[in-house]
Amino acid sequence: MSSRIDYPQLNDVHFPAATAVDEPLPVSAASAPVVDVEWSRQQVVYAMTCGSCKDAGVGQSGAAHVVLSCGHKIHLACLAKMPGVEKAGNQLGGTKVCAHCLDIALRSGLNDDLTDPDLQPDACIKYLQRKHLEATEGRINTEAVLAAGMNDEIAYTIIGDKPARAWGDNWSPVNLLAAAKAMIKNADDDDNDDAPAAAVATAAAAAANNYNAAPTGDMLVKCLNEKHRSLDDVLGTFKVNLAHLYLAGIRDMAQLKAIGFDVRRHLHLDFRPVLPIYMLVANYDMSYDKDLQFAMSPSELADLKLSKKELRLLGVTVSKLLATKRCSKTTLMNFHIPPSSMMKFLGMEYVHLRILEFTSKDFDREPHWKMDKSKNQRVREMAAQLDAQHQNGTK
Repeated sequence: MSSRIDYPQLNDVHFPAATAVDEPLPVSAASAPVVDVEWSRQQVVYAMTCGSCKDAGVGQSGAAHVVLSCGHKIHLACLAKMPGVEKAGNQLGGTKVCAHCLDIALRSGLNDDLTDPDLQPDACIKYLQRKHLEATEGRINTEAVLAAGMNDEIAYTIIGDKPARAWGDNWSPVNLLAAAKAMIKNADDDDNDDAPAAAVATAAAAAANNYNAAPTGDMLVKCLNEKHRSLDDVLGTFKVNLAHLYLAGIRDMAQLKAIGFDVRRHLHLDFRPVLPIYMLVANYDMSYDKDLQFAMSPSELADLKLSKKELRLLGVTVSKLLATKRCSKTTLMNFHIPPSSMMKFLGMEYVHLRILEFTSKDFDREPHWKMDKSKNQRVREMAAQLDAQHQNGTK
């Protein structure tokens, strides 16, 4: 589908001046430490399960196992299956080998700073609504469509039939008017003062009884399926967008999928003007966890060219991408989002770059990353720290 609209990427790249890092506040000696019960429980699980297969009983008598350099245990049989283990030397452990270490590294997830207004869903939605309107030059205003409300023309544009077909064969507006006039003439002949009003009321009642309301909701979905009319057919008219579908009662992902919605196809840039991400999230509860993580790889997700705020709304985090074990450093850079924005909106942390074995030279492979390393002090320091860690690890 061609959207006929040059819909831009919304990654509004800007580089604020570097600011000094605030000194941490002193901790009161009287303050009691916060006990993370879940973390304590997880530590017990790590101590009792294999760092590869995660089966319990790895430390029991008779279970052949070794202790990795990270301190976690692994079955000897699991260790033997690891590729290149014979070349690993005496420092075998950490996120490249141990599943427990990877869990710990990915544990922190998104830095959900509730004091930052940029990260709030409502703020992201309002921003994307405004950008969507600007990108479509005011031609696709979902808020205006929703405010105007539903009418038969919307439903019959979706179906592909003219609104006039909602009237029965014998009850078009022209026929109804003729019937009313005939009733009034007959009433005049009867010399009844109340007859004209009664005739109009009778005609209106007849219209109500014979008027076939346009189908909505599940009935509309059924109608589209019976007509073999898919979502692509509906959107191809360039008269319908997601707001019209919502007004017509198609209000959940199951209904959208029933008429052919497919995240692998319909989240691409060509469809963005008529299927805006912010509305799929706000009105259809679409999320990465429910709808995307099992439908596409991180690389395919990067190809969608989603903005940082769209990814934030969907709940995408770097931790989740790495947890798929299908995310490389190239994949991360293919989102074409500066690392400072990935840290803020996708919760990217230093440990994630360590897992992917980043060095500062990798930052130079992507324009946004390269410029961010040059302009942003925090990113520059992170890149230098990666190099130092890499050099220490290779000595």
